[in-house]
Formats: sequence, C-alpha cells, structure tokens
Amino acid sequence: MARPSKADVQKPALIALIERGASVDEACAALQVGRRTFYTWEGADEEFRHGVARAREAFAGRADQEVQAALTRSLVQYLVEGETVERETTTTREGPDGKPVEVTKKSVERRPCPKWVFDKLMPDSVAGALHQHLHLHERDE
Repeated sequence: MARPSKADVQKPALIALIERGASVDEACAALQVGRRTFYTWEGADEEFRHGVARAREAFAGRADQEVQAALTRSLVQYLVEGETVERETTTTREGPDGKPVEVTKKSVERRPCPKWVFDKLMPDSVAGALHQHLHLHERDE
C-alpha cells in the first residue's frame, strides 16, 4: 500500500483547524503549508474546497450558538440579579491643617430589573412568577 502524500495528510488537518475556528493563515502556519498552496488546493480540489466550506459553516454555526447562549445568560442574569451601579464621588473638605483635601467615596448599588423589562421580554406567566419570586426573596434578606 502506498504511503499517503504530504497533501493527503495536511488537507484534512487544515479542514479540522478551520472547523475549530482557525483562520486560513493560522491553519497554514500551524501545519507549515503556504497560503498560496492552500488556495491552489482549494481551487483545484473540489473535495477539499467543499470540506473547507463545511468547516467554515460548522464553526460559524457553533459560534452563533455560543453567542446566543452568552446573550441569553446575560439577559437571565440581568432579569434575576438586576444591575450593579458603581458610583464615585469626589468632594473637597478642609483638612486638619486647614488646607483643602479631596475625598473620594466609592459606592456600589444593586438595582433590580424594572418590571416593564419583564413584561416586554418574558411571557406573562414567566415574568409574573419570576418577579414575584424576586420580591419574596428580597423580603427574606
């Protein structure tokens, strides 16, 4: 049986790297394949071209799902926890020696999510139950 050519080994590896999110430059550098060689293979080898296209679509689909999941987590966190507002105020006071001294005070405040946000973003049944749960939880603290 004939030994596989270097290209037969590198092409699937390039596709795998692209599917994991590597750019063409990154994948080529990792496998020491010239960019020109990559694009020559992509133009001449239909199977390689389709493999690269599928890899890009697969990565884009996963990336889109990950972004959607992150946005959902952020929204749920906001709905449940509200937002944190950090403030910093600086005042000038007279120091012990009579000279002005700047005093900086930092404060952190937790603001609950407004009810209208629940009403806009959540179905009535979920928004009502979640809002009621949060108010009951606030009373317990």
